[in-house]
Amino acid sequence: MSNQSRSNSSGQGRRSNNPSGGSTSDSSHRKGGRGRSRRNRSGAGRNVHPGSGTPGDYEGDTSMGASSNANAGGDARFTPYAGGIGRCGDSPTAECSDSATHRVRVRLPRGLTQNDIVEFITTHVRTPIQISRTEQVGNFIYLTLPTANQARSVTQLNRFHCRGRTLDINIASDRGTSRPSPSGRASFTQAQVTQTTHAITDELTRLIEARYNPGVMMLNLDNVDAVTNMRREAVAVEARSKKKSNFWPAVLKMAGRLHPETVTVSFGHNELKSLEPIARLAEFLPN
Repeated sequence: MSNQSRSNSSGQGRRSNNPSGGSTSDSSHRKGGRGRSRRNRSGAGRNVHPGSGTPGDYEGDTSMGASSNANAGGDARFTPYAGGIGRCGDSPTAECSDSATHRVRVRLPRGLTQNDIVEFITTHVRTPIQISRTEQVGNFIYLTLPTANQARSVTQLNRFHCRGRTLDINIASDRGTSRPSPSGRASFTQAQVTQTTHAITDELTRLIEARYNPGVMMLNLDNVDAVTNMRREAVAVEARSKKKSNFWPAVLKMAGRLHPETVTVSFGHNELKSLEPIARLAEFLPN
């Protein structure tokens, strides 16, 4: 058998009707969904705009956000959520709920009103501020500000004198989450702790203001044990825990904050077994 006959027999079944003479796989010409899906995956049927290097979609429009890199591994579709849906903080100006607001607490001195405090702060603060809310709770005024910088600028007026009264200004951190308790006992949130602290501060303030005589600059703390609920609670806690109570140091500290000009303090009928509870008197009331 000649070489020509062997060549014809070996080439039978692989003839192609392609006019260009190139061989084409039969699977690319199969009819039905499977053949079309193969052509689509191989890139057949897509329109490419001349000179742009950007693949088009199946309708001939340019694919939005498509990459011109052939090794990109797929078309990057456009999405308005550049940082991801539901994410917060990717943008420099993003703010999450109202956690971006900050509160400042100002103790309201005797003889002054809420408007006096707000007017003094807005006129004496170094940087412009925008107070979004003002609330008075007991003897304290709470100012809500949009940024931490504005809140800090307000606290810089702490210990300033407004119409002869010393201002007490600080950050009110009354937002928080539950703290884990290693012992497994019920833990308190920061808001609960702050609320209790405010209640104690209010009671101490009422006690000092009611017992102070500005005419003779005297603070009468006689028989405080019998009239102060907080003192009875402190004694009960002290008995249970067998720890020293901070009641009297707290009273003296508040007295020094409210009336540092005090000259005389009376401690009669308080069942003080020693002078240790009031040993810090000179520290808070040096006069």
